[in-house]
Amino acid sequence: MNSYRTLVPITLRGVVLKLEGDQLRRRQNFVRALEGENKGLFAPITEVQFKAGEVVVTRDPLPKVFWDKVEKMSSEQRAPSADGDEPKLQDDSEEEKPKKSRKK
Repeated sequence: MNSYRTLVPITLRGVVLKLEGDQLRRRQNFVRALEGENKGLFAPITEVQFKAGEVVVTRDPLPKVFWDKVEKMSSEQRAPSADGDEPKLQDDSEEEKPKKSRKK
């Protein structure tokens, strides 16, 4: 499997996806489940969209057209969440937002 974190919103079609939990619930009307040994994999019926920052898991590598829109993740970076929803990144940390200066 190939794991990516989206840097910008992307639209995929014709790419076999691994979807679980919340990702599957939100896209259940846009994909069909593959049968047999492909349990947990889904083929898009129509375009499937992902927000910036989402983790996308595909059976095959994404085409070159997406290389500047996603960040390839290693297996160490991808850690499944406890509730089975979208995978969380291990190296994600809360970044403090810069405080806006007020002019007086």
